Amino acid sequence: MRVPFLTLAIVLSGTAIRAEMPEIQQVSARMAETKSRESATVRNYTVLRHYTLAVPHAGHVAEMMVRLTYTYPGHKKFDIVWERGANSIQKRVMRKLLTAEEDASRFDTRLTADNYNFQLEGMEALNGRQCYVLRLAPKVSNKYLLRGKVWVDAADFAVVQVKGTPVEDGSFWIRNTRVSQQYKKVAGFWLPAMNKADSDVRIFGSAHLTIESLDYQISPSDDENRAEVLSRRPPLE
Repeated sequence: MRVPFLTLAIVLSGTAIRAEMPEIQQVSARMAETKSRESATVRNYTVLRHYTLAVPHAGHVAEMMVRLTYTYPGHKKFDIVWERGANSIQKRVMRKLLTAEEDASRFDTRLTADNYNFQLEGMEALNGRQCYVLRLAPKVSNKYLLRGKVWVDAADFAVVQVKGTPVEDGSFWIRNTRVSQQYKKVAGFWLPAMNKADSDVRIFGSAHLTIESLDYQISPSDDENRAEVLSRRPPLE
């Protein structure tokens, strides 16, 4: 009787695991709720971004520190704090990165059902937290969307990691771009922590870009400001 009992235990265990997996519509809906709630709360913030671009074949490395100011509903302002390294890379690539990000902020690149078809592939532990793993397939024509995977925190239903390739892979000069973005929890909100992109550049060979986000300063929403002002008022007599 041991073998049938063991078989039954395995079957029941597999059934329990499947029962815990939600429908993809539930996961995407909870993702949208989390993002909407964060957008309503985090209206303004500043963050320092450290850009590093390495082109090993040419022996070039360029760095740039930028202060990013975000203002709801998607406006981004970039102020260069300092920069150093190969002047040609700074002028041709680094500053164009900022222009490209400003341009991307004018498009809807959110991980929503309007932009993507999602397929739930399973669960995976990431940095000690259980995550749902979703396959991403863009459903609209937008050069800033990705084909790949997204990891969604199973408790917060927030995006914690994205990996993929752009719908439009670069240009004549840049191709085979692979993108990875990790998020971290700051004051209860999941915000970008580290971006990495590896590309093949026709003249220089492979290029590696890293963007590290440092020292977030989150400003309270207007509702929170009003609540704080009201809490400081003396009681009515």
